[in-house]
Amino acid sequence: MDRKKQLWLPKLKKVKRIKKKRQTPQPRIRKYRIVKKYELLHRPFDLRFRGKLNKWLEGFQQKDDFAEIINLYFFPQKPNNKWLNQEEVIEKTDFTSKKKLRAVLIQALVTIWKTKS
Repeated sequence: MDRKKQLWLPKLKKVKRIKKKRQTPQPRIRKYRIVKKYELLHRPFDLRFRGKLNKWLEGFQQKDDFAEIINLYFFPQKPNNKWLNQEEVIEKTDFTSKKKLRAVLIQALVTIWKTKS
């Protein structure tokens, strides 16, 4: 298969670059804000988690390390303001699998929403 070369477009002056809106919202570092319901349903922490929250919330016991997990996963970590991924959060906490981390994250968010409302 021969690929056709794309022709270069001429550079135009005073044309602003069009910014593409992302399909999924990304975390903002500017200021603290509450996690929106849209982010929970349509961008569920990059865990490929779909389904009803009630299935996951049944039978979970309350954990004492909510604050540590929330700080590690939802806020940039110093010194480089780097966002941690799942594996890095699991290494820093005592969880052994993504499934346990997912359960605690969802339970933590629900308890935060209950206290806010």
